[in-house]
Order: sequence, then C-alpha cells, then structure tokens
Amino acid sequence: MFSIFSVSSCDFPSTWKSLTNSQKTEAGSQTDVIEQKEAKIQVIKKVHAEIQAGSSDMIPKKSTQKQYDKPSLYAFLKRATPIMIQELERNARSAAFRHLQQRTRQQHLEQLNVLEYHEAARDYAALSVAVSNIRSTELAVGYGTTQHVDWCDHRAKLVLFKRKDLSARPRVYDMDSCVSCVAYNDRKPILTCGMYTGEVLSWDGEEQLQVGGRHSGRVSSLQWRPIYEGKRLLSAGVDGAIKLWKIRDKVRPTT
Repeated sequence: MFSIFSVSSCDFPSTWKSLTNSQKTEAGSQTDVIEQKEAKIQVIKKVHAEIQAGSSDMIPKKSTQKQYDKPSLYAFLKRATPIMIQELERNARSAAFRHLQQRTRQQHLEQLNVLEYHEAARDYAALSVAVSNIRSTELAVGYGTTQHVDWCDHRAKLVLFKRKDLSARPRVYDMDSCVSCVAYNDRKPILTCGMYTGEVLSWDGEEQLQVGGRHSGRVSSLQWRPIYEGKRLLSAGVDGAIKLWKIRDKVRPTT
C-alpha cells in the first residue's frame, strides 16, 4: 500500500540580490546659501487705566492727636536739655567759623587788615577794643570768654597792637580774669580796663597805677570825661553802680 520512493532535488535560483542592486540609486540636489538678517522695530505701548473713588474717599480725615507718655518725655527732655545747651554754648565759643564773614555790605565796607593774637584767640574771644587818641598809634584788645557759670578765674589777655607796624609783636599783659571793657584817656597816655571780677586797672605807659576800689560785679563800661582835663573816669558795672574816679598825678587814683 505504501512504499519508499526517492525523488531527486531541484534548485531555484535566487533573485533578491539582483533586485536589491537595481533599487540602489544615488540622487543629489543643490540649494542657494541661506542668508540671515536681523531687523528691529520700536513701538509705543500705551496703557489706559481708570479708577473710581467713592464719595467717602474725598472727605478729609480728621487728624488725631498722637498719644505719648508724658513722664517718659519729661525725663528725656530733662536728660537732653543740659547736653544740648552745653553743645550750643561750645559752638558759640568756637572759632571754627570765624573766617566766614558777612558779605551783605561789601559795597560799603572793605576789610583792610586783620589783627589777631593767636595765643589768646585760641581760647578766648576779643570782647573789647579801644584805640589810643594820643597819636593813634596803639590799639588795645581785651580778651575773655562770654560764658561764666561762677566766679571768673580765666587767665585772659590784654593785647596792645601797634597800628603803624602790624608785623611787630604786640605787647601782652596776663590778666587774672577776663577783660570786659577797655578805654584810653583822651589827653594822656593812660589805658584803663574793666574786669569781670569788678576790678578797674590802669596803666600810664609801662607803669601800672593802683586803684583804690572796685565793683562787686563785672565792669560793663568805661568812659573818660574830657571836661576834667582827662583826670576823671566813669565806670559802670552790672552791680548797678556808676563810679567816678579821679587820677592824681604820680599818686594812686581815688574814688
């Protein structure tokens, strides 16, 4: 019924290689060079905004007084006030702004010279100035301080400048207190100065004249009376007294 039967093999030639080779083709294309350019523009942007306020916003608000702690404020003022007063007084005595002068009247006044004794000006201010009427060759400047808490014991100066020779070294008198005012005699070479301690001192040239008396407070003004041939001196002080002095020849002045 069944039997063994052998059949010879047969070959079929492959065609896939030839088909693949036929499909491989080369293709190419060429384009122009790409150019790049930049361009900028500027535009104005407008924004419109609207708001609407109610009638309550137009009514001004009432200012309310701020509350503060009165005891704390009083304590602060009690601590700060003495410090502020001390600094203000120090600024008033300072010579840092002495070189700044008022320029409002330059068309009428012209500064010719500046006389200053640097050793005295460093600590004190020039409180009084007097010019000698005898040949008008001397200028007396009394130095001192304007602030006195208690008795005056400042080592102030009385400086005598020579008007015709400003470069010459001035004559300097060391004083036991501040010089409050100075005055020259109209007819004699006598210089008188009033002190903060109430003393009235006089010099006849280089010789100091003895004065028998004094004020109990600062001497505020000195004036020689020419009707008495230059021998009468009026002095006024903050003690309320006005004293008339008489200069005796070669003898001490008396009141």
